[in-house]
Amino acid sequence: SITLCVVIQRMHPKDKRDTLDSNCLLGDTYNYCIKCKTGYYISTGYCFKANTLCKTFNPNTGACESCYDGFVVKNKLCVDLGSANNNNQ
Repeated sequence: SITLCVVIQRMHPKDKRDTLDSNCLLGDTYNYCIKCKTGYYISTGYCFKANTLCKTFNPNTGACESCYDGFVVKNKLCVDLGSANNNNQ
């Protein structure tokens, strides 16, 4: 009789990255970012710069939630208040 031996290798669901994103403050053991620097948001383990006109933004999507004076949120972006008003007329 022949006996077959099968080895099952358990892998983490994501591959380990060589380095941590330079805009990341804290990463997991696989170098996926779990906390970005101020002004950045996380997507797929990387940090991306948020729109500089956003006063606050969603930390997972970068969508603007509030804007600095003179700007308003429109389609998840901050746009100039004057141009936003002109487009509504």
